[in-house]
Amino acid sequence: MAGPTTFGYQNLGFGGGTAGGIAELSVEYVVVAGGGGGGKSGSTWGRGGGGGGGGYRSSITGESTGGGSSLESAKLFQNGTTYTITVGSGGNRSTGGTAKGGDGGTSSIVGSDITDVTTVGGGGGGGKTGGSGGGGAPHTNNGGAGTPDEGFAGGAIDNTGNADTGGCGGGASQAGSVNGSGFPQAGDGLNTSATGSTIGMAGGGVGLGGNGAYPVAYGTPSHGGANHAANAAANKGGGGGGGSLAGNHQYSVAGHNGAGLGGSGRVILRYLTADADGATITVTGSPDTGTSGSYTYYDFTGDGTFSFS
Repeated sequence: MAGPTTFGYQNLGFGGGTAGGIAELSVEYVVVAGGGGGGKSGSTWGRGGGGGGGGYRSSITGESTGGGSSLESAKLFQNGTTYTITVGSGGNRSTGGTAKGGDGGTSSIVGSDITDVTTVGGGGGGGKTGGSGGGGAPHTNNGGAGTPDEGFAGGAIDNTGNADTGGCGGGASQAGSVNGSGFPQAGDGLNTSATGSTIGMAGGGVGLGGNGAYPVAYGTPSHGGANHAANAAANKGGGGGGGSLAGNHQYSVAGHNGAGLGGSGRVILRYLTADADGATITVTGSPDTGTSGSYTYYDFTGDGTFSFS
């Protein structure tokens, strides 16, 4: 494991005060959990539900947080305290006879002097609850519930006409649904520009269903969610695509029964660069770092820590 990386900001002022020049630092954040894995049905006319997007919480000025809630407040980090960053893994795809995908892993910011920021992993396809809920499947019909302040519910199965399609996963800004034509639609996630580039995260995965001897699916994924029978992108907290059996034809991707993996999560911290004048920032976990406008950011795609002195 790589050792800590230290970034120094020299303060040339005189006089007493807190060592390092500042006592506290106002830190904004985006915390996204891992997305749920896609579900699969072993029945002949199975409907595999898409995984739900990972829970999404944000305090980034001018942006949105998950579940349609009010934007959260920045945290006041204290001089000398080490804050632990955990990035959740993506949920496993459904394999074998089970129709339910695995839930995504929890992401968090934990410190001894703050109220922890924790997000719930996306619900697995097959109607499991989570940060955002997984899409429904035959044994559940309805999608799983989302977590308040983090995401929305997964969509119900659709048997309109001959589509027999599994429900789509919910996302951070929208529930999985059925559109006016009777076809399921994956729930949208949210965008952040905390690093200076737009990153879409926590979208739901698309469900898959059987139509005679051929697989069919509907619904367009977004914000890191996966299309039917596909894996979600890494570090965007999207739901994996659903898979199934269709007629007597085994529809499979890379030998994994058609369901896709959920995407791993992400944690981004940022603060006003001028506010850290005189501080030495120390991080572990090798986050990407840089400046965007008047802010300095740390983009964690794996576990790590953050502190200053």
